[in-house]
Amino acid sequence: MASLLVSLLATPAFAACSVRTTTAVDLGTYSPAAVRQTVVPYRPASSGFGCSAAILSLLSSDYARATVSAATPLKLTSTTDATRSVTYTLAADSAGANPISPGTAFVFKGPSVNLLGLLGDASDVKVYVRPTSTDPVPPGIYKGDFKITWAWQFCSLLGVNLLGAEICLVNDTSASASNTTATISITLTLTANPVQMVIATTTVWDPQSNTANPRATPGSRQRTTVTVSNPDIATLDANSLRIVLPTPAKGVVALDGDKTPANAVVTTSDGTPASNLALTYTASNSSSDDVEFSNNVNFDLVTEPWTYQPAPGNAAAQAAITAIRFRPRGTMAAGSSFSVSMPYSVSLLGP
Repeated sequence: MASLLVSLLATPAFAACSVRTTTAVDLGTYSPAAVRQTVVPYRPASSGFGCSAAILSLLSSDYARATVSAATPLKLTSTTDATRSVTYTLAADSAGANPISPGTAFVFKGPSVNLLGLLGDASDVKVYVRPTSTDPVPPGIYKGDFKITWAWQFCSLLGVNLLGAEICLVNDTSASASNTTATISITLTLTANPVQMVIATTTVWDPQSNTANPRATPGSRQRTTVTVSNPDIATLDANSLRIVLPTPAKGVVALDGDKTPANAVVTTSDGTPASNLALTYTASNSSSDDVEFSNNVNFDLVTEPWTYQPAPGNAAAQAAITAIRFRPRGTMAAGSSFSVSMPYSVSLLGP
């Protein structure tokens, strides 16, 4: 009798469960690439189901069962173009390990309930949403909704397990609920998150001081570095990055190097994390490396053929270069940066 009393006291009373009106869910702002690559994290959304007190213990017969309506596709539609949409998936946990499929009942029961976050916080049970479209989608605002019908049974008063037999004085079930269906509205904003670029120029050599505190005087050498950063959680498409560097005023491309001990021409460096990019430079008149030149004063980023091949060591050919295009190879990693630099000779009158 004493052990029975302890068991009764150890199992708290459980108040009624219900399905309530939900508030709209904003999944946040991401790039179209992040959605296409399925790297947007699962976001919590109120399922509409909750109980007025935390579930601290369960009998094996207790459950909460969620069925997402299959009548409406899981997609968000553009607010400006009804032909554009983003699909999404649902899960019972933030890692997506327990997917919820439309038309198929998902049962929160027994030990799984605790793993999925129902135990200890039953006031507002969550489902998790992630946009997963693999087709390209344009920037914009996308909206949609889905319905969940709930069925449940919980022991609401003095649930005990006595010698393997479960005893419950009062059950709370969905059969007595006035409403068992919730509608969850979702908004997703897609906006471009383009590569960022920073250009910096440093004097590395002059005829008087060499490399010791060099100054930007006629005939000195400067190195211009372009650093590109990918701020997105998505990678760039493979081999899609193009870096165009116009020749600066009063500068001439120095194909013979920067006059430092290394006397390098094109140099590259990686940030942290690694960019996974690589760039090769063989010679200014090579058609097989990743560095191209233009001698067109009015070059166009789209139509420029980039076929100019200045002869190494030819001063006139170097002075005719108006822009350089770098084509790094690889898939630029999310959150990474990559730098490429080129030496220039400071001229008196400019090119």
